[in-house]
Amino acid sequence: MWSFAEMGERLNDHQQGLKEHCQKLSWKEQELVLVKEAAQTFLDQNVQDPLREEEDVLQEKLNVLIEEYESALSSADSQLNVIVDLHIELQKFRKDHDEFETFMIHLEKELAKIKAGEFDSKSLTFKLKKQQFLFKDLQFHKGDLRHLRRSWKSVFDAAFHFEIRNAIESYKIQIDPDAISQRVKETVESDDARFNTLRSECIELGSRLGTKLFQQWQEKADELYLSQESVERERKMVQLEDISNPEILQQELENIMEAELHPFHLDEVLMGA
Repeated sequence: MWSFAEMGERLNDHQQGLKEHCQKLSWKEQELVLVKEAAQTFLDQNVQDPLREEEDVLQEKLNVLIEEYESALSSADSQLNVIVDLHIELQKFRKDHDEFETFMIHLEKELAKIKAGEFDSKSLTFKLKKQQFLFKDLQFHKGDLRHLRRSWKSVFDAAFHFEIRNAIESYKIQIDPDAISQRVKETVESDDARFNTLRSECIELGSRLGTKLFQQWQEKADELYLSQESVERERKMVQLEDISNPEILQQELENIMEAELHPFHLDEVLMGA
């Protein structure tokens, strides 16, 4: 099937052909004017009754020529208008499609970057923020997809009008408007599917990143909780040890006091003598 570039080239070729056809008709108009002038001069110079019949015949031929010329010119103008409209709408669609495809290619690359690399806590936070930005961008460009569908409708209408006009004209243009409409339809459907796939992929990626980040936060919270529990247990153990043997504590205090009263026996007190 033809690409949009090839379709545009064919439409442009036929458009140029119609312009040349209209130019030839313009030259015919000049010839027709000369014929009318010559006929009128002849009639003015020969006004006798015997030539009245020839005058009627000549006038009838002139009328036929004028009618044929006007019909041919109207036909060429109509065909030129519909093919120009189709060409313009196809160019608009191609531009809209190219811009939308550029966005999708960019998005695919950015999602691939997020998936690559490390997934530590610092990078996860950055990746998740990046994913959220891309998702917002996706939602914004959803309007571009709707615009692309409207552009497809404009191409379809232009192709339909071209098909009707070409069917009733004697000067046929060998272009299949149905093929153009079908090509545009398939492109829009492909863009729609690709967009929805990217949207689902972006949502899934955000969910995975959020889950990983939550797991890392949960692990650190668990570590902190266990560490706090350990400290608390050690504190309680120290308190219990301090008060678990009050007699020993009292004896130690008495020994210290006795050492102060009898400094000469300090070494023995300290040695537990």
